[in-house]
Amino acid sequence: MSAKIASLQQFIPHDFDASDNGTSSFLVTAVHSIGILDLDGIGRFGQVELIPIDHGLCLPESLEDPYFEWIQWRKASIPFSDDEL
Repeated sequence: MSAKIASLQQFIPHDFDASDNGTSSFLVTAVHSIGILDLDGIGRFGQVELIPIDHGLCLPESLEDPYFEWIQWRKASIPFSDDEL
């Protein structure tokens, strides 16, 4: 695995979130991508130094077992494609 110096993120304005719209409108590949991103990040906390840019409410008071909302979504139970894996 190659070293990464930094990553860049951009805020995208929005008018609602998934709880307002419902998850049925998400493509299966989008739900899988969310899962891959979340699960890929779990094992890296010991190897990657995360530096928050919003020091107000960006970190929880304490770390607990992770809870992933997307796991409850119907499309999350559809098997991953070979391309996704």
